[in-house]
Amino acid sequence: MMVSRAQIMMAGFALAIAGSSGYLMEDGAPPVPPTQIVPLSAALDSAEMPVDLAVPELPTLPDVAVRMADAPLPVLPESAAPAGCAPAMLTLSPLPGAMIAVAVEAPCRAGERLEIFHAGLGFAVRLSDQASWQGAVPALTEDAAIALRFEAGDELLGRMRLADLPGLVRVGVEWRGTAPLELHAYENGAAFGAPGHVHAGAPEGRLMVLGDATLARPMQAQVYTAPAGGAVALEIATEIGPESCGKPLEAQAFRAEAGAPVVLTAITLALPGCDQLGGYVVMPLPGVAAQRLALAD
Repeated sequence: MMVSRAQIMMAGFALAIAGSSGYLMEDGAPPVPPTQIVPLSAALDSAEMPVDLAVPELPTLPDVAVRMADAPLPVLPESAAPAGCAPAMLTLSPLPGAMIAVAVEAPCRAGERLEIFHAGLGFAVRLSDQASWQGAVPALTEDAAIALRFEAGDELLGRMRLADLPGLVRVGVEWRGTAPLELHAYENGAAFGAPGHVHAGAPEGRLMVLGDATLARPMQAQVYTAPAGGAVALEIATEIGPESCGKPLEAQAFRAEAGAPVVLTAITLALPGCDQLGGYVVMPLPGVAAQRLALAD
C-alpha cells in the first residue's frame, strides 16, 4: 500500500486575503491589544470569512485503546532507498496530553530534509548525523496518521489510536518560506505581553513550535492547545523583512476538536513594500475560533 500526502490532506482550501482584515504595526509602536475576545459560547464573526472546508475522516481503526505504528509502507518504485541501505523505519507511541512520539530511522540519509504530515499539519525537519529524528507531534484526530516524505520522494505512513483526545481543542498555523510567522493567543482578555498572552516566546506549555527554520526550504508550524474555560483571542503576525517585503505570504490555519473533522482555511497575507521594513502585519486568525475551549487532563 502506498499513501501520498494527497490522500490524507485536502487538495483545495478557502482563501482569505488579509488586505481588508489585517493591520500594520510600525516598529517601536505601542503594543496593540487583541482585536476580539471569543467567549465560550460563540465563534468569531465569520461574515467576511471564507467557508471552511473539512478534511475527510480517516478510515475507522480497530477498537483498541492504543495502536502502535503499522509496519512501514513500501517505498515508491521511482524513489527507493539508497542502494545497499535498509529501508527507513517509523515508530509511533503515545505521550501524555494527546501527543504522539515520532521516531524515524533512515539509514544512509544523514542530514537530509524530512517532511512530516498529520491531518492538515505539516512541517519539515533535518535528519541527524545518525540519520534519525525524534520528536513529538500534537494529535489532531483520535485515529491519527503520521506520514513522512523524504527528499527522494518516498513516503512512509504510521497509524495509531489515541485515548485521551476527547475534550481537546487545538488551533494552529503552518507556512512555507523564511518569513517569521507567529501565532498569538490572548487568554481571558490578556493584554500584549501580560500573563495570559501565549506565544513562541512564552509558550506556557500550550504552544508548540514545529519545523527547522534553517532549512533551505523551511516548512514550519505553530500549534496552540486551548485551556479549559475562559475565552481566547487568536492572531497571527509576521515581521516585514528584506526577504518577505512586497511578497505574498501563504499559510494555512486549522482547528481540531474531538469528534469533528479537522477544519482548514488557507490564508494569503499581502505584505507591504520594503519601505516598511521592521513593521509587523497582524490579523485575526480566520475560520478557526473554538466554539468551546477545553483541555484534556
